[in-house]
Amino acid sequence: MTVLSLIRICRSMPISQFLVALIFMLVCVGSDVVAASVETYSGAGEIDYARFRRENVSREPVALMRDAWQSVSNERYDSAAAYYSLVASRFSDHLPLRDKRRCAIACVNMGYIWLAWRQNAAEAYPWLMRARELAQKYDFDDIETSVISNIGLIYFDYNNIPKAVELFKTVLERISSDPDGSHYYGRALIDFITSAMMADRLDVIKEMTDKDISVRIVDDEPLKDYVGRLKEALQEYTGGNHREAALIIEDATPLFDLNADRKRYLTMHHLIAAKMWIGAGVYDKVEYHCREVISISSEEGFFNFMEKGYAYLMECAERRGDREAMMVYRYRGMQIRDSLFNAARFETVKDLAIAGELNKLHEDVRESVRESMMQRRIIAGSVGAGVILALALVMLLVSHRRLKCAYREIYKSYMEHSSHEDLLPAVEDSQESHTELPGKSEGADDLKRNEILRKVKEVMEHRREILNPEFSVDYLAEMIGEKPKVVSNAINAISGKNFNVMLGEYRIREACRILSDPEKVKAMSMEGVAESVGYRSRTYFSKVFKDVTGLTPSQFARQAKEAANRS
Repeated sequence: MTVLSLIRICRSMPISQFLVALIFMLVCVGSDVVAASVETYSGAGEIDYARFRRENVSREPVALMRDAWQSVSNERYDSAAAYYSLVASRFSDHLPLRDKRRCAIACVNMGYIWLAWRQNAAEAYPWLMRARELAQKYDFDDIETSVISNIGLIYFDYNNIPKAVELFKTVLERISSDPDGSHYYGRALIDFITSAMMADRLDVIKEMTDKDISVRIVDDEPLKDYVGRLKEALQEYTGGNHREAALIIEDATPLFDLNADRKRYLTMHHLIAAKMWIGAGVYDKVEYHCREVISISSEEGFFNFMEKGYAYLMECAERRGDREAMMVYRYRGMQIRDSLFNAARFETVKDLAIAGELNKLHEDVRESVRESMMQRRIIAGSVGAGVILALALVMLLVSHRRLKCAYREIYKSYMEHSSHEDLLPAVEDSQESHTELPGKSEGADDLKRNEILRKVKEVMEHRREILNPEFSVDYLAEMIGEKPKVVSNAINAISGKNFNVMLGEYRIREACRILSDPEKVKAMSMEGVAESVGYRSRTYFSKVFKDVTGLTPSQFARQAKEAANRS
């Protein structure tokens, strides 16, 4: 009802009723103004960050944190991120301890938003490390626990489930040791159980549930009632009564009383139920819960959970002996996994059909594109089908020969180049080439860089650690006894390459050795080759390989085989 229509109604009222109506209208208009003011930064539409900072920069951290939490409760995470970012930027050693704590909380919550809601671990990690730094400096143990939990989510999302289990176990132990109880115990328990079930760690589930059976749950714990049912189900599950456990956990579904993150933890609940029904052998129930996981995940962008749902569907199909369904679920899970592994480099691809097409486009060679174009021409020119087909075959043969020649030349050029070239430049041993001028230290700096580069080269050429997926510039610096920044600067200054480019060249050189060995090529899949040289994602390995050699791994292996046959 509009204000104008209210005025028309009020004309016919007695004066006393008119005054009451007038007061009512003023209250409504005032509440609308307040609502409109809040809506400006609540996430409805694009945020004007310049205006936001201008209007909020002088506000107290406690007020900003309150508005941030309100935005989280309303699932308006862009607005929440704006508030948290402003609080974190206000940190100073001169702040009172309570405001330093708010800054640390803002950092860890920013990390969670980047990780859980934007699927971007690369952006989340610096925020989490800043939160951990503040937590350790000022003894904010609960905040450090939250950081460990979020790092566990990163490992969980990137399929390092055993590592995630250990981190979630640490979180649960730290929370359980709090004599006053914890508001986040229920969430921590679900995180731990979901990952432990995926890793089939019944031993550690039993250990933790037996240990935590008497943990005090605070009265305002949102998942208080659900946790009781979950523990009961876990006792049955670890005792081998899978069907009874699944029935208990399924009956507990209505007990989810979370305001924030409800759909995220409800998705994990369905994963737990699906795993229990797998153990019970009731595959219709498994499919129901997995469909719920996929439906919620598709709406909310929980691609890591969607992948887990497809993994359980694949396990279910395998037990039923439905090989066709198993391959479909496996392919869909791999599509999602590839997009997750490349989240740091590309924006998250939410349309799985598009994701599949993009992956195919990256890996297809020119022959398939030309063949597709030729097929369209043949269909369009049905009248002259015989003549066009003959011409097409000739063109395809010529094109194929040219491509083979081109690939052969690229392969030959790379092999000749790599056999004579050092990936890092030779370093100078003599100090005579670094005459130091008065007042300058360029010669000394060059000697230091050369010495660092000599150590780096020794590691890169002779140590297998570089093929570890976790190998980084920090790891390299620790091996040679230098600081990461100094090592990185030395590599850049002398070789003109950054660390990642240099590491990629050494790894690809090792991959070339494997692909040039016919016996190894027969015994290993391309995923196996990628993993053996330090890459978890075949897609990313193929991209780096082509950047370095000019060929895809499959093309290189084919050329290596032909070269061996010719010799």
